[in-house]
Amino acid sequence: MELKLEEGMKTAEKIVLGVSLASSVLLATWLLTGDRKVRTRDFVSKKAEGLRGALKSDRVQASEFDAYYI
Repeated sequence: MELKLEEGMKTAEKIVLGVSLASSVLLATWLLTGDRKVRTRDFVSKKAEGLRGALKSDRVQASEFDAYYI
């Protein structure tokens, strides 16, 4: 896989992009190692369950008898 950078990107923009990618990798590595791995997995799963519950409760159930005409 080849990452193609735009020809018009300035050197500073390329450096910022590289530093942000490197810091993201370091953060992911730190979060997913040792004891933090378990806590991170638990945190993400709890937030995902909360999001699923919120999405399900926001849906309006329409019956087949409800008709909306323009």
